[in-house]
Amino acid sequence: MEILIAEDDYVSRVLLESLLSGWGYEVVSAHDGSEALRLWREKPELSLAVLDWFMPHVDGLGVCKEIRKETDRPAHIVMLTSRVEPKELLTAFDHGVDDYITKPFIPSELRVRIRAGERIVSLDRELRRRVNELENEKLHVRHL
Repeated sequence: MEILIAEDDYVSRVLLESLLSGWGYEVVSAHDGSEALRLWREKPELSLAVLDWFMPHVDGLGVCKEIRKETDRPAHIVMLTSRVEPKELLTAFDHGVDDYITKPFIPSELRVRIRAGERIVSLDRELRRRVNELENEKLHVRHL
């Protein structure tokens, strides 16, 4: 599974790339929100994203909001943030964030959250596949 990383801090981005690659994921990385949106639009196979909240051009919330607005494909978005105030986290979830992890993050916690996201995306894909099958069956029955 491919994961999009959007992180403007070079050291953090390289650390994320290294960890995720080491866990067997293919990683696509962006240094700001604009690049993250471009990559998301160009790569329809992307379904997991780890976004830094604060980035130049478009912040993580903006990226999340655009992803939710533009696509109906399964997507699980984890926000990296130093913000932990309940009001701010509620804002993030209102913008479509699925999960968050605080900075500095603990690698094992990130891994668990990515695995959970992967399961959710897989279930979403399976549900969509079954809905499509049912719709096709209904069309077939109508034509009989």
